[in-house]
Amino acid sequence: MTRAFSASVLIAFLAATYVSPAAGSGSDTEVLYASQRAGRDEIFAISPDGSNHRKITDHRAKDCHPAVAADGRIVFNSERVGWWKIWVMDGDGSNARQLTRSSAADYYPTWSPDGSEIVFASGRDGGSNIFKMQADGSQIVNLTASRGNENFPAWSPDGGLIAFASDRGGRWDIYLMDPQGGQVQAVTSGPGDKLEPAWFPDGERLVFQAERENGVFNLRSVRTDGSDGRWLTTTLADDERPAISPDGEWIAFESRNAQGSHIFVMRSDGTERRQLTSKGYNYGPTWRRTIDLDRSSTQ
Repeated sequence: MTRAFSASVLIAFLAATYVSPAAGSGSDTEVLYASQRAGRDEIFAISPDGSNHRKITDHRAKDCHPAVAADGRIVFNSERVGWWKIWVMDGDGSNARQLTRSSAADYYPTWSPDGSEIVFASGRDGGSNIFKMQADGSQIVNLTASRGNENFPAWSPDGGLIAFASDRGGRWDIYLMDPQGGQVQAVTSGPGDKLEPAWFPDGERLVFQAERENGVFNLRSVRTDGSDGRWLTTTLADDERPAISPDGEWIAFESRNAQGSHIFVMRSDGTERRQLTSKGYNYGPTWRRTIDLDRSSTQ
């Protein structure tokens, strides 16, 4: 659907599609996302059935684009020092620490599978490139150093590859490289921009937002060699920023139209689409196991 549900339609829709707590990828997962519902960008958590909605950050500056490490730590973007930098905090939002300090904007951080490194995009060397650093913010290395612009890095589940978007070929396409910045290969080609890749847990497929002929972005999935392309959404809204649940069964994403931007979940084949948020401008979802919060609180 492309418009926000009324309360009665939403209740009927959820009642028709809800099967059990496991249908939302289990009671042990939740979706983190950013929202402007509080008057500024803050990070929230919500269960995949729409329950247990709560705020994770509460700061006068903007916080967004969270990503969760294996031990529950959350890396995120923040303007707490007046410009976009990368910060890390415990799973409950406490103990926030600044990691990057350049004069340029740093954004879209994500973890290596073992939580020892963070990959992110930055304009610090001109344009936009993909960088890697240790989890404490040290040893920052430029992985792409391209004449084009690179953004939206995503580490593969086995740690062997980093997917990212680049306009080095004249339009935005999805590429892969090794964690040292070598062996770069294109995954997508053809007309329209493709952005924001995310990995399925088996490491064999990617999902990303792709531009259709009408200029609308919908979600598309391909194998890592670019074959077996499948459209997962075909709405007139812009479906963007996909994130795949830990079990690979569900995709969280934002859907944006003239009425606003909201967080949805659907099955990985595009069925059982459900709207989770209804207030404010909501974006940038990611998943975490609720056990991650327990682990983080003991760090």
